[in-house]
Amino acid sequence: LKYANCNQINTILSIKNKALVCTITDNGKGFDATLQTERNGLLNMQLRAKELKGSCIINSKINEGTFVSIQIPL
Repeated sequence: LKYANCNQINTILSIKNKALVCTITDNGKGFDATLQTERNGLLNMQLRAKELKGSCIINSKINEGTFVSIQIPL
């Protein structure tokens, strides 16, 4: 929300295949997810999911918004 410059955010929290799944999407300005950055936010989300034996998927396209899905096994 801080950087997205969006006017819509969707959050879904569910349990699928014995895993807690949190999916967040927005219609914001997006970013190039392939570029390295000195910011730690996205990296920290991925590392924390991994520490919990889960996964974190981040997809974003400029001017098309962002999709984040975190899955943590129960």
